[in-house]
Amino acid sequence: DAGITGLLTCTTTSLSLSGTASGNNPDLEYSWTSTDGNILSGGNSLNPIINAPGTYLLSVLDLINGCTETGEVTVDQDIAIPALIIADPAQLNCINETTILDAIASSSGNNFTPNWTTINGNILAGANSLELLIDQPGIYNLEIINTDNGCVDETAVEVFQNIEQPIVDAGDGFIIPCFEETVSLSGSASATSNNLTFQWETLDGQIDANANTLEPQITSSGLYTLTVTNLDNGCENSDEVEIE
Repeated sequence: DAGITGLLTCTTTSLSLSGTASGNNPDLEYSWTSTDGNILSGGNSLNPIINAPGTYLLSVLDLINGCTETGEVTVDQDIAIPALIIADPAQLNCINETTILDAIASSSGNNFTPNWTTINGNILAGANSLELLIDQPGIYNLEIINTDNGCVDETAVEVFQNIEQPIVDAGDGFIIPCFEETVSLSGSASATSNNLTFQWETLDGQIDANANTLEPQITSSGLYTLTVTNLDNGCENSDEVEIE
């Protein structure tokens, strides 16, 4: 009898087969062979060590009467690694201060254990799930273990951040000439994006027109604040000017 079947895995990389033999004569010779497996050692014993899937044939020769009997056993292998799929992460910015790393398309189930790690980011929640909540840029590593066969796979994803504020200048202050009823302020702004909005505000002055441009018209003295928002990343910055 060549014994019962075995299973090779990522953690069980070799097996000892369990052959048995009996007869009327004590002088028996054992020989294991395989055309598609691999015998590491013990090919002339009842318990050879093998490290490859395949069919193993045990031949037992009775040295007294010359009779031979054979038996075979099949060894299977399960070394399927988990599937790891991480969706492209959203960029962190002044609007999206947190984001979720989405790996729900990866292998999942009771026999799969996910684990996230990072050395330069920050994990808020979900380190042992397929959805990770983070709030810092960096490289995030995901490892999934198949507990049935011990196979492991890992991958990494990098999260970027854009929190650059616009450069804002509300202009130089001045005194409104007494003969002019309306004057214009002269603000300026720059950013890596041209997708900017402008907003002038005042608590003690008076904006007459063009409050959403860089050059609003005003009709009285006061403190005027220019706020510029970069619509691409949600970041804003302000500057103020005193008009007398």
